Amino acid sequence: MSKLESLNKEQLINLLKFPDHLRATYLALMELEEATAEQVAEKTGKVRNLESHYLCQLVFSGHVEKHRRGRKLYFKIRECLEES
Repeated sequence: MSKLESLNKEQLINLLKFPDHLRATYLALMELEEATAEQVAEKTGKVRNLESHYLCQLVFSGHVEKHRRGRKLYFKIRECLEES
């Protein structure tokens, strides 16, 4: 079962409330599980700096968390959002 199929009704409604550009970024990150902005950009077909901006918006809104590993910044979906 894919991550998208495992979402409950409330989680799907919240996902649909995202603007289209953030929803595409969120879905790509959901599929990748953990990724850099460059990896998300490869998945969505957008440029890296744009995806970085979108990912930071998702971090600010509390839907995504980020952490640094060496020089790279990694993003992943917040666990509490997946489980709520």
